[in-house]
Amino acid sequence: MQKSVILSLVICSFVGHSQTQDTTKVLDEVIIKAFAHDRPLQDVPASIAKISTGDLERFSNTNILPALNAQPGVRMEERSPGSYRLSIRGSTIRSPFGVRNVKVYWNGLPLTDPGGNTYLNLLDFGSIDNLEIIKGPGSSLYGAGTGGVLLLGKNPIAKQKISADLLGGSYGLLRYRVGAEKSFSKFNVGMDYAHQESDGYRVQSAMKRDMVSLRSNVQLGKKSTLSFNFLHSDLSYQTPGGLTKIQYDTMPSMSRPLTVARKTAIYNKTFFGGISFETELGERWTSTTSIFGNNTSFENPAFLNYEIRDERSMGFRSENKWSSSVGKLTLGVEYQSGRSLISVGANNQGSFVDNGNNVCLPSNIFLLFAQFDWNLSNGYFLTTGFSVNRLQLEFDNYSTVSKRTMGPILSPRIALLKKLNNNWSTYISYSRGYSPPTIAEVYPSLAIYNPNLKPELGSNYELGVKGSWSWLRASVALYSFGLNDAIIKLDAGSDYFTNSGRTSQNGAEALIQFNSTAKNGVSGWLSYSYNHYRFKEYLQDANDFSGNQLTGSAPNTVAAGVDYKWNSLYANMTGNYVDRIPLNDGNTAFADEYFLVGLRVGYAFGKGKQLEIFGGADNLLDKKYSLGNDLNAAGSRYFNAAPRRNFFAGLKVRL
Repeated sequence: MQKSVILSLVICSFVGHSQTQDTTKVLDEVIIKAFAHDRPLQDVPASIAKISTGDLERFSNTNILPALNAQPGVRMEERSPGSYRLSIRGSTIRSPFGVRNVKVYWNGLPLTDPGGNTYLNLLDFGSIDNLEIIKGPGSSLYGAGTGGVLLLGKNPIAKQKISADLLGGSYGLLRYRVGAEKSFSKFNVGMDYAHQESDGYRVQSAMKRDMVSLRSNVQLGKKSTLSFNFLHSDLSYQTPGGLTKIQYDTMPSMSRPLTVARKTAIYNKTFFGGISFETELGERWTSTTSIFGNNTSFENPAFLNYEIRDERSMGFRSENKWSSSVGKLTLGVEYQSGRSLISVGANNQGSFVDNGNNVCLPSNIFLLFAQFDWNLSNGYFLTTGFSVNRLQLEFDNYSTVSKRTMGPILSPRIALLKKLNNNWSTYISYSRGYSPPTIAEVYPSLAIYNPNLKPELGSNYELGVKGSWSWLRASVALYSFGLNDAIIKLDAGSDYFTNSGRTSQNGAEALIQFNSTAKNGVSGWLSYSYNHYRFKEYLQDANDFSGNQLTGSAPNTVAAGVDYKWNSLYANMTGNYVDRIPLNDGNTAFADEYFLVGLRVGYAFGKGKQLEIFGGADNLLDKKYSLGNDLNAAGSRYFNAAPRRNFFAGLKVRL
């Protein structure tokens, strides 16, 4: 922790020293789209992180993980290449793998399926140019969920552009991408193909992904637009499995014994896409309606079994906005319907052995939402909103059928913001979240259906201040989130979930950014999260875990960065500290704290960076650490060792 504090002080001192009254410029205004109407960041009464293209490209251009981990309250983990887990304010407890309890949208389309699962690892780095993160329940517009919302977007299609990327690095890393964009008078189109592969740091951790995407906009008259967004991703990655403490300490690059023989891996082929129609209805109304769907073929030869899933879903979302001098109104509806055909058999050296364990799990979600932003006098803004959520799950094992309906549940949100001046504001908010169990939780790989798993219900209270002045931008948020019927993976030697009782998740977050000089110079940023997360009431058999730290969440995290620019030359350095993490509900095992340093340097040629050459390193201090720990793991196999010091180099061409 002392290292991170020292680094932060050095950065702040260096950045502050580099600024002079004659050379500083005002920070660009940050516009937020997260709550329907585009508004400056300081005018939105919520804790929202905005990550731009420049923020994403401070690192190796292989994934969005380091950019997300630079944000307070957000933690993304990678158990092995391609295997991600995302947590916002402690939502890791119900995600032994994958992304759960975080609603994800890509170009306005729900990437999260009706069963509650999100295949975030299908997306190539180039399919995301910017993103916004809503921390805590986003109920008034995005419905069920207590963990937060992730909005992924692409920049507008260029008038004419051909681009290509090439990247290579340690442990067999290779990524290349080619793309083309063209705009006509009433029509534009953009296409991308990207390939990424890696041998991985550990045994049995290779990955490969091929992704093709297409997006287009067609102008229909003067007030209407038809948009298309499609992608096909073919992803495969090996799963090395968790290690015991002795294995992790003596040979961290090894895999769990027998994973090679059993060829443990994930194979995922998915087609996802949608069509959106946007139109102006008079001077005050705009309407956007989307239809979307996906088709996924999924196979998982695991250590104990072999799972095959055939998943399909379709849905629509309609969002309607009205604006006036009084305020802004948003009304909408979202509906998804899908079904998962699941077969769980034995794993015979990587081959599927059918034992007749075949089920069908249809699911339907319905979301009705409304929000009104009131423009009050004396610099006050009031936001009121709610959503009504309903989920229906069905279990059919071809002999018996059972149905569950959860909801309708009303989730309100209310927030009051006060403008202190043109640049600074403070806000207070209350929101209630409702998060039903996912298909992967009611029917995990254990192949035992759990009809008694209940939804989580949580309430979030928050107080914050944010704004900017000349060369500085800052935000501070204090929050208190209480969760009832929290969904927890049992420490029972298998993938089984239960409702634990109550949690208390109180925290503080801060982000400070310093601007660079007018053209060349130094800029920097610092983020900090304090997480006082506890099981408030948690009884498991004869064990009372009440008062214990929340599994999988670090009490303190610090991230800091310094950026240097001189004409066409640039350098980005990042430091990241993560406190020790409890690995089981009993708090008898912890992952050690760690401090990482990363570096990227580059040089751009030509007007508009037509050619850019860059290189760098991750984990410069060569630290041994575990990223993406297996929580409550059987046999105390908690640890997934992350790569040691590694290097990368690449180039980008933009014509």
